[in-house]
Amino acid sequence: MTEDDDGSDAFENQIQTPPSELDRHNTWHSLFKHGDQCIYFPKPSERVLPLGKKYQKVMIWKMSKGAPKVIRNAALAAGFRICKPGEKWTANWGKHWGSERYKKVQPWQKVNHYPMSFQVGRKDKMYINHMHMKAKFGGEHLNFVPETFLLPKERKRLENVFHQHQSWIIKPPALARGIGIKVIQKLSDLPRKKSLVCSRYIQDPYLINGRKFDLRIYVLVTSFDPLRIYMYKEGVVRFAANTYVTEGKGSTNRFRHLTNYSVSKKFKEKDNDDGKYSMADNKWSISLLKEYLQRQNVDFTPVWTEIESLLIKTMMSVQNTNVDGVRGLIQNKSSCYELFGFDVLLDSQLKPWLMEVNVSPSLKASCDLDFGIKTNLAVDMFNLCGFKLKDLELAYKMQTQKAAWKKPVLSSEERSKQRQVMLNQKQVLTDLTEYDLRTLKELEDEYHRRGQFERLWPSIKYGDHDRFLMSLNYADRLIHQWTLHDHQDVRRIETLRMLSVGDAVKKRPVQRRDCSNSAQTLVNEYLSHTFPQVK
Repeated sequence: MTEDDDGSDAFENQIQTPPSELDRHNTWHSLFKHGDQCIYFPKPSERVLPLGKKYQKVMIWKMSKGAPKVIRNAALAAGFRICKPGEKWTANWGKHWGSERYKKVQPWQKVNHYPMSFQVGRKDKMYINHMHMKAKFGGEHLNFVPETFLLPKERKRLENVFHQHQSWIIKPPALARGIGIKVIQKLSDLPRKKSLVCSRYIQDPYLINGRKFDLRIYVLVTSFDPLRIYMYKEGVVRFAANTYVTEGKGSTNRFRHLTNYSVSKKFKEKDNDDGKYSMADNKWSISLLKEYLQRQNVDFTPVWTEIESLLIKTMMSVQNTNVDGVRGLIQNKSSCYELFGFDVLLDSQLKPWLMEVNVSPSLKASCDLDFGIKTNLAVDMFNLCGFKLKDLELAYKMQTQKAAWKKPVLSSEERSKQRQVMLNQKQVLTDLTEYDLRTLKELEDEYHRRGQFERLWPSIKYGDHDRFLMSLNYADRLIHQWTLHDHQDVRRIETLRMLSVGDAVKKRPVQRRDCSNSAQTLVNEYLSHTFPQVK
């Protein structure tokens, strides 16, 4: 489901970008010798010196019509220019394409969707994949999606249980921004032939000042093969426009039930609180919600842990189909990344329920709060994804001379090791290969560009979630075991810098907290950008 345009243009056009104050280096340098350098995307208060002319020639970003201002600002600040009609591009921000179009993506190009991401972005597909996971692993730890029926195919089953719940909510499977969504209480209100998703309505949502709300949580997948999932630490709390009621006149009024901003902006109740907890814009930040709940003596930590867990499991449920899409349709698996917008509702017991996932969550701003969150989100997202200088160099060569890109091929030794690991005949962190070292260095370099993103997978905190992987391929085993072998970031970097082909990783005792001065110095240099400018 996409929601690129939520009608926030008017506010964005009023925004003035603050003047730049700081000069920053124009690239992220790798933590490792011969590692990949990536373009640095500056914050609004920073500026970077331009890259050399050969890079500038190919730093062209194709933007869809109506692309959010925060996306344009981030691209322009890093030195990209917006693509003109017919011009070749190296980066694209736009709507999801048909699968065949992904075959035309060149190895040096970067696009903001995966070919098969609709497997989680369509409401019907998300539910089908969730049920496949429940069938494989049982429902004990997967009870976070309300009872759902896909119409018209499952109408008879729905009719048998319709009377068991007061209200149901019907949604078109592939529309966004609240279009076509209705809360119904009578079976006669259920269309007979339309393709719809009908779910049990959460009748007892947690309310703040009498109003229903949900959480918009931003999740970035930088790779499906292997799976790497990040969550942005800040998000948006979206309030319904009217006070919540379930009975009597107005009980099915969409302004009481729907939290989509494209709906709630059309009607706003008077807000008597003009302080920090004002609902005048129908939005809070997630950090403000946590502060509010803390003042109400609510322990939100276990709730947030449940939310993070459901984010991981949902992306794991669609990993296989997305791996197939990347392998079958994309030349260079590093060409794709995707930001997802998860909508999570809390019931009166603070149990989180997953409502839906958006493949093009709106990054347009409707207020200062929105603009601040989404500006920083865009910058951190592009830094984390890693726009590599070697891809720009390849694009330049393709324009100025004949050059060819060769897809990396595993050696016979690498194929042999991977077979043995998959047959459980060998440990994945022994006899390391070039592929292993390259994959692990990419993992660590990416993690240190994360900004305000938190890596949910692979992670020590959710290490036991490997049991929910629909299939555990070689690369997933490699990064999972590597992450678990040592909890300390600096020490992992130091270890990886010293490893060579054929080496084995020695597991460190968990209780050790030491780290060498050389490794700490390396990370300090990296984080403070004490590297030469790229020209």
